[in-house]
Amino acid sequence: MPIVVKDFTWSETETEVHVVVPLKGVRPAKADVYSTSTYIKVNYPPYIFEADLLYAVDDVESKAEIGDGKVKFVLKKGEAVIWGGLVLKDVDKATLRARRELSQEESFKRQVDDKQAASEEATKRQSAAVRKQMDLDAGQRKALADAKDAEKGKFSEAMDEVAAADAAREAKIQADAAAKRRGARKAKQKADDAAAASAASGTTGGTAETATGATRTTRTRTTAVGERTSISTCRTRTREEERW
Repeated sequence: MPIVVKDFTWSETETEVHVVVPLKGVRPAKADVYSTSTYIKVNYPPYIFEADLLYAVDDVESKAEIGDGKVKFVLKKGEAVIWGGLVLKDVDKATLRARRELSQEESFKRQVDDKQAASEEATKRQSAAVRKQMDLDAGQRKALADAKDAEKGKFSEAMDEVAAADAAREAKIQADAAAKRRGARKAKQKADDAAAASAASGTTGGTAETATGATRTTRTRTTAVGERTSISTCRTRTREEERW
């Protein structure tokens, strides 16, 4: 049968209750500590300590510390009042049992609620992290797409510039060729005009005026007809001389 520990100590303030339970040489790892809003217990065979608290405490804000050969409860009061005592007295066992069971149910329900709330919070955090990652991925995809579009735009502009340069070179080549053709036509026309003028000058330049018989022919035609004309002219001049 467990040995009930009675040499514990306790103290209080308006907001807290402190309970110190000696471990009596038992290793802390073997001490099982349990508490609810109205009940605290330390089970460390062969010893046991338990107390039905005079008033309810906030077991969420309360805590138990194990070390230095003792267990120390720091209990947060539900109301800021002086208790004047630690345990509930003059109550039958059935009432105490019912009170313990109620506090245990409340503690269990709170633990379940806390676990569920923690799970929901974890789910929210995970969902938020997933959304953040999705947004990040979407942003990265958009940035990549924008970069690709920018590269395509630059490439298209470069190709347009190359095409414009090619067109400009081709236009210059065509213009130069046209200018050369115009120059060649002008040169040919000039040569043709010069040849025509030369031909016209050769046709009319072989005759000479002989009004006084003193003018001689300055040009002779190089054709057979020209030779005959020159001879005839000479003969005419001889006759004139004979007359004188």
